[in-house]
Amino acid sequence: CGEIWEATAIAVEESESAAGQVLLLDGSASPGRITSSVHLVDLATGMCTPQPDMLRALRYGFAAAKMTDGSIVCAGPGISAEVFGPPLQRGADAAWTWRALSDMSVGRYSSCGCVMTDGRFAVFGGMNDGALSTCEALSFHGDNYADAHWESLPPMHEAREGSVCATVA
Repeated sequence: CGEIWEATAIAVEESESAAGQVLLLDGSASPGRITSSVHLVDLATGMCTPQPDMLRALRYGFAAAKMTDGSIVCAGPGISAEVFGPPLQRGADAAWTWRALSDMSVGRYSSCGCVMTDGRFAVFGGMNDGALSTCEALSFHGDNYADAHWESLPPMHEAREGSVCATVA
């Protein structure tokens, strides 16, 4: 893949990859040169295969997670969000595409996100003229995200930016 800095890695399901693979989202080709690229990396061989670029150029400091249906949701910086998954009109071997989602209510960068046990994608904290304590979740029905919308969650007790989160059952 060349030199990639500050990318987000999302594991590919073992059933989809015998050798172990990850998707590298965004990052930069060098410090200060942010991209919207996506690469599939085979961990056993080091082979790096370009994937379709994200819709938003210069996506950095964003929250991302693999959803229960296998698609990938990215949110931020700013209010934008997008999903990488099968096209709405699925063919036998249809390539995955990026689709825009509805905007978050609060612009943020350097936030964290995870899939909650109820299947919603939650985004916590971040920065926007200072650290944020606000949280919101992407709610949707079905697997095409056509009705996806953001709902406010209770705020954290303290503002946080640059943190990590994980789902705990």
